[in-house]
Amino acid sequence: YCALGTKANFGHMEAASGICSLIKVLLAMKQGLVAPCDTLTAVPEVSAQENSPFILPTTIATWEKGKNGRFNAGINSFGMGGSNVFLVVSSEPELIHPPAAQATLPILFSAASPAQLKNYVQSAIEFFSRTENRHQPLRDLAYTSQIGRVAFAHRIAILANSIEEFVTRAQRWIESGRVENNSVYQGSLQDPGASLIEKLLADAAGQEYLRTQTLDNNIANLASMWVLGAAPDWMLLYRDLLPRRISMPGYPYARVNTNLRE
Repeated sequence: YCALGTKANFGHMEAASGICSLIKVLLAMKQGLVAPCDTLTAVPEVSAQENSPFILPTTIATWEKGKNGRFNAGINSFGMGGSNVFLVVSSEPELIHPPAAQATLPILFSAASPAQLKNYVQSAIEFFSRTENRHQPLRDLAYTSQIGRVAFAHRIAILANSIEEFVTRAQRWIESGRVENNSVYQGSLQDPGASLIEKLLADAAGQEYLRTQTLDNNIANLASMWVLGAAPDWMLLYRDLLPRRISMPGYPYARVNTNLRE
């Protein structure tokens, strides 16, 4: 049986009708819930008597996965201006990773200013301290931080072999502001050492050195060079099986008050 949804929850969006419907479906998949049709308090008697395979939800309900083990949805959206959309959406399959040896990996953060960097790390601590996020594989967290974010000038690399260890070391850095030998590395592209790293890695020999360090899993060396501007090919750390990207806090943009009259 198939539940029918509506865009009435947020109004008719004209040209944005299709994308708004997609956002609603993706949020429902993330929560595993079917939202009720807004303003619909009772199913019409005719519809109820038809024994239709379609359901008009009047209350929030659990979304059951289909026979393929995924959430499946069809988006049928027509804007009054002529924008038409039909889209079939399925959630990603359940990924079962084989047990992997617990290895130390670098979790990376960068920002445009030291204050934003601290806010960024703090938001990650709060996010991964929640019960529903503690089960995330460390490999996925490290991989997402390495290849899923733009690298800014102010950087920190926190080495850990579990989510719990990452949270503990990150919290200690937040409270003390000090780095730890062989576990927390901090730097900036304005540091004197950044120009030395740039010269070291400028030619083919330097890039080969960086590649060798990555293939040899010299995590501490990679972290110490990354915070000063190096750009390792992090995927070389995961030659056997690439991790997946996961949800984690986004970049903490600086709040700037602006007078529109100026």
